Amino acid sequence: MRTKIYRRKRNDFLSKFAEFIDSFVIEDKEVYYDNFFTLMRRILNFEHGTLFYFNEMTDKLEEFASTGKTADLIPEISFKYGYGLSGWNAKKKRILLLDDLNTWNNNRDINICSFLSLPLVLDKKMFGIINFSHSKNRAFSKEDIKEVEDVLPLIVAVFSKNNYIRKLKEQNEKIEKMHKMFIETQTSLIDAEKRAAVSATICSLNHEINNPLMIISGFVQLLQSSHCENKNCCDKFELINEQINRIADILKKLREIEFPLFERYIKDGKVDTMLKIPEN
Repeated sequence: MRTKIYRRKRNDFLSKFAEFIDSFVIEDKEVYYDNFFTLMRRILNFEHGTLFYFNEMTDKLEEFASTGKTADLIPEISFKYGYGLSGWNAKKKRILLLDDLNTWNNNRDINICSFLSLPLVLDKKMFGIINFSHSKNRAFSKEDIKEVEDVLPLIVAVFSKNNYIRKLKEQNEKIEKMHKMFIETQTSLIDAEKRAAVSATICSLNHEINNPLMIISGFVQLLQSSHCENKNCCDKFELINEQINRIADILKKLREIEFPLFERYIKDGKVDTMLKIPEN
């Protein structure tokens, strides 16, 4: 009779677990892992549950999801792969059951009398730990442990896949971020090159235009002094001087440009850009 109940209970769990597998969406991981702990209560009586994933960058366990409070023992003690009994079991890689701890006050707001630690191991490689705890002694029966042992390979397979997807998504996000930074840096470099090219061109223009402009201005003043009696000629010379001063003013404004701005205009039916010269 107990065997039939066990099989029915196990089959019911596997059926629900199959639905759980298909529900994985990394953006809703909190809901997903809440559903996992709810599902685990079908075969295991616990008050608190915690999933730790192994961070290969730091070689340490990191708490990833919990129901209730963090389920762990001696959290103040550091081991090779992290703090607490989880860090110790990450090296041992074995199902650990402590079911008669009386009132283990390893945390001010949680009493643990029954403690179960399940290593998540695939191909001899440990990638996580799941802990369950209860404030009562012997809260986990032998039948409970047998059921957990039967379904643990399935849990390991699912979580290893989910963990891989999570890591892949994190890597993709890092790559996208780096790509965005690369584009921004590339754009900044192109803008800097444009500014440098414009600045070099402005310097060259100042040199090449100012020299002949000074010569023209000198000859105009000479001609103006020799034809000062001819009003018509004087007016023409004044007009020439105004244009010379205008060109000199434009060159001065160009020299003062620190960050060149470009404006769009239509050229032969196509949109083009040109340097924007400040008015003042």
